[in-house]
Amino acid sequence: MKLDFPKKILIYASITHVLNDLYLAIFYPLLPFIAEDLELKYSQIGLIKTAVMGASSMLQFPAGLIADYMSEFWILSIGNLWVGIGLIGISITSTYYLLLVLSLVTGFGGGFQHPVASRLVSSIFNKNKQYTSIGILNFSGDIGKIIAPIVVSIIILRWGWQTCLLSVGLFGVSLIILTLLPIHRLIFIHKNQINVDKNNTQPPQMQGENSLFNFIKLMLAGSLDSVVRNTVLTFIPFLLISQGMDLKNTTSIFIIIYMGGALGKVFSGKLSDYFPPINVIVITKILTSFSLLAILFIDYKIAIFLVFFLGIGLNGTSSVFYGSVARVTDIKQRGKYFGIYYTATEGMGSISPLIFGIISDIFNIQVTIYLIFVICLSVIPISYKVNLKN
Repeated sequence: MKLDFPKKILIYASITHVLNDLYLAIFYPLLPFIAEDLELKYSQIGLIKTAVMGASSMLQFPAGLIADYMSEFWILSIGNLWVGIGLIGISITSTYYLLLVLSLVTGFGGGFQHPVASRLVSSIFNKNKQYTSIGILNFSGDIGKIIAPIVVSIIILRWGWQTCLLSVGLFGVSLIILTLLPIHRLIFIHKNQINVDKNNTQPPQMQGENSLFNFIKLMLAGSLDSVVRNTVLTFIPFLLISQGMDLKNTTSIFIIIYMGGALGKVFSGKLSDYFPPINVIVITKILTSFSLLAILFIDYKIAIFLVFFLGIGLNGTSSVFYGSVARVTDIKQRGKYFGIYYTATEGMGSISPLIFGIISDIFNIQVTIYLIFVICLSVIPISYKVNLKN
């Protein structure tokens, strides 16, 4: 079966998303092992993730802006090469502060993927398929996230966390170098974007000042969603360890969460093309908040099964929000707006592990979970204020 141009673009963008999320998600299952090796507190653990995500968020806007004028292929290739080389650098560190600095530098390259790939895919597909196409793109990232804890579980016990980072970094850099020219020749050298303007024009009620207000409200809801997601992924293994789970079993938690997350992303995107997006947001946020609350009160052996549903809600909402950015912005400036959106949401998400790490040090990790429960539910009323139409 011959693939049309939009499908080729979606496949390419999805593959780069797999690699990018593998790069960045590798930190989550490694954090308990790094913490044990370097004897870190919750706040120090959170600062590592804040460094990576904070640096990534800083280049989201410039990357999105550049994507309106430069080939997305080269931007995505440079970004993924950057992170791969950064992981190789982190793998040879043995002190906390050097690891922190290199995590910051590595994170800058991670800021290229989301705004650039989202702009590319949303501009190529008809507006009636935007939620579905963005959902598939978003889902592909969770494939990388699922691979990350599997790699960790295979390597960590025998060779340590440095070897995990080295292996992933070398794999990514080699893959990009070996496929750079063939992919460019196969897809992008013939890139002739079909008339996307007629398929992506905004309806009159979504233009101008009204569109800007919608975008701001959407960005606020997405930022709180990012706070919930990044905080939960950073501290869920430590919560289960405090309940009696063995350190070496924590990688299984991420495999289960990301499997649920992948399912949530693709179905949330698909459903939002056929049902009011706000309905999908409400369902995923309620599922997230009450799954998280339940984990506090049940045995960790049962909680392992519940984290699958936590993952569905935790990651599913993002597909709706990312697709909604395309609905409330003009195609000619979409790269810029995707950049602004990802800068704001990832920026908020990046500081949350540090803030809630400090809260967990002062009080306990259970207090953090209660606060995240409240923040998660607050996404619903804010989302109701965004004017989203199918």
